[in-house]
Order: sequence, then structure tokens, then C-alpha cells
Amino acid sequence: MIIDENTQVMLRLHTQANNRGLRIYNPYFDWTATNAVYLLAHNPDPAPLLQGIRNLNIAGAIAAGFERNEAFPALLDDLTPEAREVGRVGIVINRDGKLTGHYQGGKGLYDSIVTVNGPFRDKTVTILGAGAVATGLLLEMQTSNDIPGSVTIINRDTSKAEALAGRFAFVKNTAPFTTLSSQQGDVFIDTTDIGSPWNKGEDHVYTPEFVKQFSFIGDVTFVPVEPQLIKAAQEAGVPYAPGHRMFMYQAKVCLERILDHTPELTVFEGLMLKDFEVNWS
Repeated sequence: MIIDENTQVMLRLHTQANNRGLRIYNPYFDWTATNAVYLLAHNPDPAPLLQGIRNLNIAGAIAAGFERNEAFPALLDDLTPEAREVGRVGIVINRDGKLTGHYQGGKGLYDSIVTVNGPFRDKTVTILGAGAVATGLLLEMQTSNDIPGSVTIINRDTSKAEALAGRFAFVKNTAPFTTLSSQQGDVFIDTTDIGSPWNKGEDHVYTPEFVKQFSFIGDVTFVPVEPQLIKAAQEAGVPYAPGHRMFMYQAKVCLERILDHTPELTVFEGLMLKDFEVNWS
């Protein structure tokens, strides 16, 4: 790893000591001879962490432990359109002491799918979930002028799904979670934490029979690397984009925006999957 007076520093911001990602980005920087380092900075209060980024001329940070902190965006100097529209900040970019918040979840999920399955244009898409990731994905479709033929949003709180339908004209239908098993179309995307070990008490199980009602599956869960939706897709023989691809394409946005670095995704993916097995399971 190159460490000298020109080394760029990227931080992982968290409320507590948490090493996730450190064993992905730093080996990646070493492998690709990139003059950068990824370090942890933790404090229950994000304000001194952000001031430290300004004072120490740090290139930027992944918000990590503060991504769902509703007060976090207001601590920054500016927000990108993505962060403003979604209402969440995933990364912080420092340019001459001005901190700008950006949200990369929608772009990460979008790229993880279209690089495997091609554009969404004219396809029938069903999205489970109406939170930040779903909003970001719809925004990326709109920004990229890659408009599906129709989108159906499934959510337990149908008012949130209806709010998205009000914002995006191509969301043609909304429905409660109880209708999930009857949905069908070209693409199904789960933007929730169903299938993740962090989702305690969730009893929904995806089956190959359900998956066969679609031509392609997208997921956001990356731990485990093969969550139940992806296992069902494998059993059904339906092509898919697993959640760890979203993680990789979000990392691509981080590296490009914070460090102005074009990543070698094949190298990053190998190091990422290796670390998931050891440090995230």
C-alpha cells in the first residue's frame, strides 16, 4: 500500500467501533496500487466527525452508521439531487472544506441489475418496499430515461407506496404485502431486508414457484451472499442480480465520487466476497 504525503483518506463513519469494509477497501487499494486508505472514525455524535473531515482535509466518507440518522443531512453544506430527493445520505464528499452528501443506493441497485439484464425500458417491474432504496431506484430510472412499461410497488404500509406513485408517473399500481404471491411480470426486485439475518422475526419464505412468475430477480441482501430469494431463483433457473452486486456498484459510486478513482470491479468483487465469508457472516 502506498502511504505518502499525497495519500487520500476515506473514512467509515459509525456510532461505535465497527470494522466492516476496512478489509475490502484497504486490500483493494494495496492490490491496485491506489494511493488511498480507508479508516474508521466513530463517535455517537456525527458533528465532530464531519468537522474533522473539514479540518484534516479528508477526501470524504461512507456514512455507514449514520445513513438512517434523520439529522445527519442537515449537518452538511449541500446535498446532491439524489440525496435531497431520497432524503438520505450514504456518502460525504469533501471539496475544499465543503461537505456534500450523496445517496448511492439507487444507482448501486440500478447498475447491479441493468449490467446483467439490460435496460428496464418497457418492462413490467414489481418492487417490494417503498423506502430509500426503492425511491433511489425509481429516481435512477427516471434520471437515466430508462422508463419501465409499468411498475407495481408492494408495501405493508400502502400509503408509502401510494406516495411513490404520486412522485413517479410510471408507477402504475400499488398493493399491500398480502398480494405478493399473486404478482407476476418481467422483473421482481426486493428492496427490503427479507432474507437478511438482521431481519428478526420475518417469516416470509420465497419459493421457486413464486420466482418463476418473473423473468428476472433483483435483491439487495448481501449477507448471506445467497439469501433465500437468490437460492429460490437458482433452484427455479431464473437469472438474478444478487445483493452483493449492489454493494459492489455502490462502492463504485463511492470511489468515483470521493476519490475520483475508476475502480477495477473484478478485483474489488473478489476481495469483497472473501471478506463477506469471514467478517460479515
